[in-house]
Amino acid sequence: MARLDWIGVWCCEGALGVWLMAADGSVLDRHVLQEAAQPVTPDDVAARLLPLVAGMSLADRIDPVPVIACGLEGAAPLRTVPCAAPGIAEAARVPTPDPRLDLRVLPGLAQRQPRAVMRGGETVIAGLFAVAPGFDGVLCLCGAASTVWARLSAGEVVSFATFMTGEMLEMLGTDMNQQNDDRDAFTAALAEAMSRPAGLASMLSAVRAEADLDALAPAAVQARISGALIGAELAAARPYWLGQTVVVAGEGALAEAYGAALADQGAAPRSARSQDLALAGLTAARRQLASPEV
Repeated sequence: MARLDWIGVWCCEGALGVWLMAADGSVLDRHVLQEAAQPVTPDDVAARLLPLVAGMSLADRIDPVPVIACGLEGAAPLRTVPCAAPGIAEAARVPTPDPRLDLRVLPGLAQRQPRAVMRGGETVIAGLFAVAPGFDGVLCLCGAASTVWARLSAGEVVSFATFMTGEMLEMLGTDMNQQNDDRDAFTAALAEAMSRPAGLASMLSAVRAEADLDALAPAAVQARISGALIGAELAAARPYWLGQTVVVAGEGALAEAYGAALADQGAAPRSARSQDLALAGLTAARRQLASPEV
């Protein structure tokens, strides 16, 4: 088995993903350590990493193992956009209970007007720039709790907007881990919400009434609720995606729903797995750490 060279940690939407990496860039192992609504701190990360590396003979190492993490609260000051996606030079070095681990936490991003905060998404953006140098367009990062729309140009995050769509879907009992089996209902609700976003609350109330009075099928209920919420979001985010090159980054059915919604509006979004881009961003930071200038 190849020797452990470094560890990448991505915290986003409450999920803590960990990659154990070899020097050649191959993934030795990957873990999803938790799914929780509570913010993840550097102490949480250190405590969860120790069991994973306990059997990896770290005692013979001359230097501690670099751990590059992002999305953690209370470790690194937020950077204000417009700015480049944070790299290792902006990372905060955080002490750990075990001297074999050298933890560095990448900062998130803040926007003053309108107010917005991004933690974890900035590393996905760094990954997009790493795999698509010179990218000029918009990233739609859709997650279980929120969606981020980021305008990217000249290697910088120009601005971004956040929406609590994922959290609202969960509150309304819509499981976006399941495939959308009623595309017609989704498309109709999407179009209605985009044309009348002010009527969103009434639309959602009508879906509940139809489920009660007309025995609306569960698949149709989920499709209409998700179509209405995503449609209202697309209406508000129109300045970001209209006429732009858009990459939708996410996982599973939720990312597919955003891609389908944008396609219905005449856009031609590209798709990417957010976890793949996060690892690319962490890997870029690892290369920066190995640079003589750092």
